[in-house]
Amino acid sequence: MIILSNYELDPISAQLFYVRGKEYVSCPSCGYGLRVVGSRKRKYINKDGDKITLVIRRLKCSNCKRIHHELPDILIPYKRYESCNIENVLTDLKNSTVAAEESTFYRWKKWYEYLSIRILNYFVSILSRLGKKYIIFVNINLMTYLKKYPKWLSRIVTQLVNFNLW
Repeated sequence: MIILSNYELDPISAQLFYVRGKEYVSCPSCGYGLRVVGSRKRKYINKDGDKITLVIRRLKCSNCKRIHHELPDILIPYKRYESCNIENVLTDLKNSTVAAEESTFYRWKKWYEYLSIRILNYFVSILSRLGKKYIIFVNINLMTYLKKYPKWLSRIVTQLVNFNLW
């Protein structure tokens, strides 16, 4: 799976869009080139509660033969709502205007608790892959710090997915 930051949503109909990536992507597993082998539909729910369908490309690596899907950064893998909706609920549940049930909010919070434990370890792994030095701050709550920035959830997920850590 690959998360695109630079893409275009071309409307096919009112609720159907084709995702067109504007950037070159390589295989997150081995770094070789990818070629398009097809497409598939991916549904999600936007902030108004409307169901939108995206047509996303399926890409195959020329080296390791793995299949990857291109997702726009408005989505989180395996989640059915826009990333900004999930982010709004996780940041400020009381003032959230997301069209979803309380049980969905509960599941998102549990998922986030599980994920936040692993995120610091993932970033240490990314930094070591890049050959960067890192310092672990035990007394700083990293997630509280990251929540101050807009699109924080989308940025975190994009890095983890594109480094093949998702």
